[in-house]
Amino acid sequence: MADVTDESIRYTDSPMDQEMNFPNPVVRTDLPTRRSRWPRVLLAGAVFGLLVLIFLPQIMSSKVGRRLVVSNIAGKTNCKVTLDSFSTSWFGGTTLRFLNISDPAGRGIAAKSITTQASLWSLLRGRYKLGNCTIDGLHFEYVVDDGRGSDTFDFMKPQSATPTPSAGTVAPPAPSTAQRLFPNLSGKIKITDGTVVLHRGTVQPKLYNTTWQQGRLENVEASFDIESLDRPWSYTFAADSVEGDKPHGSITSSGTVDLGGASTIDPKLVKVDAALSGKTVTVNDTTTYKNGVKVVPSYLLKPVVVDKTNWEKILIDGGYYKKAQIN
Repeated sequence: MADVTDESIRYTDSPMDQEMNFPNPVVRTDLPTRRSRWPRVLLAGAVFGLLVLIFLPQIMSSKVGRRLVVSNIAGKTNCKVTLDSFSTSWFGGTTLRFLNISDPAGRGIAAKSITTQASLWSLLRGRYKLGNCTIDGLHFEYVVDDGRGSDTFDFMKPQSATPTPSAGTVAPPAPSTAQRLFPNLSGKIKITDGTVVLHRGTVQPKLYNTTWQQGRLENVEASFDIESLDRPWSYTFAADSVEGDKPHGSITSSGTVDLGGASTIDPKLVKVDAALSGKTVTVNDTTTYKNGVKVVPSYLLKPVVVDKTNWEKILIDGGYYKKAQIN
C-alpha cells in the first residue's frame, strides 16, 4: 500500500489527447450563408418606381391625383379651386371637367369642360402644348380695375412675404403688376358657349367705398391660334352684349395680338391689330366724350354708393356676391 500511495502519479499527454483538446479547424461548406438584403431592397424599389411611372396617368386621374392637381393650381393662384374630374395620359390628351377657380372676392374662372391634346409628359415639364383645345361653358369674371389699380390677376398672385427694410435703407419696390412672365403656352384654342363679365371699381373720396360698374358678354364664341405667347397670334371673337336681362347688341372682332416679344407681359409693348364690327348698340350719351375728332357714343351706368344701409340689396340681391361669401 505504501508503494501505491506514496508514489506520485505521472500523466503524459498522448497524441489522441491533443487532438481532442485542440481539434483542427475544418471549413464547412454545407452550412447556409447569410446574404445581403440590399440587392433585394434596391430591386423592389426599382420595380415599385417603374410601376408608379407606368401607372402615373391612372394615379393622376384618380381622386388622389385630382387633389394634387387642385392643390397645385390653388398654390399658384391663391384661389379656392374645385375640380370634378381630371384625366390624362403620357402621350395622349388631358381633360378637365367642371373646373372652378375663385379669387378671394368670389370672382374668377370656371368651365364645364376643357379638352386638350396636352400630354402628361409635357405638362410635367411646364410646357402647355394644348394642341387642339376646346373650352366649353367658360365663365370668366374679370376685374379690370378695383379702383386702387389692381385687377383679377393681382388678386390671384400667391402671397409672398416682403422683407422689412433695416434702419437707414430703402424698402425694395413692390413687384410690378404690369409685367408678368409668359407661360410656355401654345395651341389652337376654341371657346364655345362662354360668358365674360367685366367689373370696374371706383373708390369714393373720403368714404373709401367702392362703386362697381359691370359689363356682361354672353354666348361667347372665340378662337385663338397661338404658336407662342412671345410671338404675334391671331384671334376671332363674337358675343352678345347684355345689360341686366336685356340684350344690347352683338359684337364681333378679329385680328392679331403682339405682346411685345419679351419674356414678360408689359402693357406698354402690347399691340393689337383688330377689326371690330357689330349690330347697333344701345347708347344713352352722345355729347360727353369727345376725343378731338368726334363725339364717342357711350352708355353711361349710374353709379351707386354702397354702404351699410343698402349693401345687401345692391351686392347680394344684385348678384355681385353670394351671401355665404360675405363675413
